Amino acid sequence: MKKKRRLFVIPVVLVLIGGAMLVLQFGCGLRPGSGENPPGRGSQGRAGPGGFPSSAQEETVFPVRVATAEQGRMESYIKINGDVVAGTRVQVYPGIAGKVSGVPVGIGDYVRKGETVVLVDPSTPGGKYVESPVESTISGTVMDIFVQKGQSVTQGVPVAEIGNLRNLEVETRVPERFASSVRIGGKAELSFESFPEEPFKARVVEISPVLDAMSRTLKVTLGFEDPKRIVKAGMFAEVRLVTGVRNDALHVPSGCVVSRGGSEVVFVVDETGRPAAKETAAGDQRSDSAPEAGDGHGKAIQRAVKTGMSVDGRVEILEGLERGETVVVQGQTLLEDGVQVRVLEQLVVNDAREGGGA
Repeated sequence: MKKKRRLFVIPVVLVLIGGAMLVLQFGCGLRPGSGENPPGRGSQGRAGPGGFPSSAQEETVFPVRVATAEQGRMESYIKINGDVVAGTRVQVYPGIAGKVSGVPVGIGDYVRKGETVVLVDPSTPGGKYVESPVESTISGTVMDIFVQKGQSVTQGVPVAEIGNLRNLEVETRVPERFASSVRIGGKAELSFESFPEEPFKARVVEISPVLDAMSRTLKVTLGFEDPKRIVKAGMFAEVRLVTGVRNDALHVPSGCVVSRGGSEVVFVVDETGRPAAKETAAGDQRSDSAPEAGDGHGKAIQRAVKTGMSVDGRVEILEGLERGETVVVQGQTLLEDGVQVRVLEQLVVNDAREGGGA
């Protein structure tokens, strides 16, 4: 009986000894000034869920790229197509009905006023043969001939078209929604496939008073400068027609403006130690390198803005921003008002003359 009691007491004693050792071990780990923290504790002695440091100890810093709000000229425009035509052109009509007996000129020939372009025989079978000349009413180049020898003509059918090719123009059509933006004297720029590196300056010289009901477009005529006289009538022109100009517009890259709660906002960076900018071959300016640790940090401030025209990657800011303020261009998707940011790069655009209206 005594032997059984001894066997029972030994395990109990071992359990008590083990418990005492655990108490001593953890107790030592919590002694003030020991310089050691128990596992799962932060540097402040406070642990978050799962033993990880509390998020309050480390605030997230968002990397961003920024640009400066600039003030300068902005031009909105539309891109349309047009055809080169003679500035002065007339169609020639016969003075009498009959059959064409001859065409003494060809397309491209230069004729003077009063010179014969087509001969018409007004005689009837059995009658006396008498040729009636059809004369040009202006001096110019034969642009088209509508008849051929032996064809019957009447007084109401044109036989040829004569144009003054020393004064070429471009005829184009403007969509109805932009009709109110076109003005006499308005600027434009022309380009041709034959001369891809040579733009031609142009101006609006005539606007049709009537809108075409079928195409819903407005016919507009442009006069242009061609000192080398290399443009030919009939060429196809690409037209960049200016529809609006702001000489002192405050503008930022379009990517700066984001939508939050149904409003347009930008994030202004309040920071110092911004990296120096360097001009690139593209004409922009970029920082030499990313800032070192501790440089280019700041706070992102959400600012509601009112926008105006949008021009080739730039947007006009009418309200909510001042010239020279730094705004986030990239990295703003995850930003909230007041968060910390680190500036990686700065992009500076000096002007926004290139358009982008349509």
